[in-house]
Amino acid sequence: MAHTRISPIDFLIHEQTKDMLDTEKRMLNDRDSYLRSIRETLEKSSLPPHQINRMMQDTEEEFDGLPTPYQNPGAYKLMMHLINTLKQGLDSFVNSSDGSEVEWKEFPVFGTASIREVSAYITNTASPLIILSNSIFGLANQISKAIAWAYPVVQAGKKLSYSTNVDEIKKRLDDFKEPSGRFADLFFSYFMGYNTHASEQYYLEKRYMDMQVTFRDSFEIFVLAHEYSHYYFEHETFMIGGNEFSAEEVEGVKEKVIDNYFQEFEADAFGAKLTISAIQKKHDVDKTLAVAGVYLCLKSLELIRRVNNLRDGKDEDHFDSMTHPPFEMRYEYFRELVLEDDTERTGSFLDTIDFIVDYYWAEFKSVYCLVEERFKSRLDLQIRDLIGKEWVHKVIQGIIYDMYPKSIEIERF
Repeated sequence: MAHTRISPIDFLIHEQTKDMLDTEKRMLNDRDSYLRSIRETLEKSSLPPHQINRMMQDTEEEFDGLPTPYQNPGAYKLMMHLINTLKQGLDSFVNSSDGSEVEWKEFPVFGTASIREVSAYITNTASPLIILSNSIFGLANQISKAIAWAYPVVQAGKKLSYSTNVDEIKKRLDDFKEPSGRFADLFFSYFMGYNTHASEQYYLEKRYMDMQVTFRDSFEIFVLAHEYSHYYFEHETFMIGGNEFSAEEVEGVKEKVIDNYFQEFEADAFGAKLTISAIQKKHDVDKTLAVAGVYLCLKSLELIRRVNNLRDGKDEDHFDSMTHPPFEMRYEYFRELVLEDDTERTGSFLDTIDFIVDYYWAEFKSVYCLVEERFKSRLDLQIRDLIGKEWVHKVIQGIIYDMYPKSIEIERF
């Protein structure tokens, strides 16, 4: 197959992407506006002017070097970076004892699209495309910050470490409210407009950035690695329609569901191994952090399912997928996979992620109930009736940051 390329123009073969492509074409044709928005973002940091100018020059060169006029330079650069990192991870794994039976297989085409929900999938075509929704990257970036920010810093001289004691983590989150607000902002942004990038952007203190970047990279690479695994094993998802089946059909449906679930477990397993290999090669970090980023990805996708259920007026724990197994099963399988030859330390660290996610979700639900009550009492409307209205989203963000004040001073990089 041809070398890996990122090209939304390829999506024209799918009728449903025309509107998205037209919108993106209009946006990216305004080159000056795009570059101006990049400069404004950089100037909000404390980077020195000469560094900003150099980065802007690099951005202009990247813009001019895009394969087609339809790419967003930032997304293109990110995808190429992730693909190259994943390829290096595959190389390392193939050359390791664990990957001795794995053969190199050429990568398919990867790309992003403005798909409403956070999702990723591979097309069953002669030349497969692995398509990721843009919101996946916003989710990975913002939730990795919230999780990293929850760990109390332990300073011993010049050595920096983080407490994984659950009581100390709880005390930090009880005393320091901002991370809970950032989490709530992220998931309300998705709830209101399917756009994780609409949550307020912020920088962590330097001491948290290494952990956050490792979480984020592991998360993003695992998404690619999972979909690549479907391609590698030539999986074919069985789509099952309808809710009622005859007695004769039930057994056939069961077999298809089992096949679908098995394929997801296989993609999780192979994808996790490639991701851990890639992250350890890139960041030279302890395996625990690489594992944690993959686990955080699975946890985050469960949260997205809960938010989708709330938006649809269903119980948050509602689950009816015939193509993907329940996340509880995927967690259990993943833990068994990575802990079978590992220490108790990794398992304990994953337990802290469980605790932090549960803590944040409880805070999110309290905000959700408050917002629901206010709109019901004042406008006699449910929040679900106001989805997509930007002014409502701004009101909700105001409520969030009244409850969880933002730091006056955040150390910039």
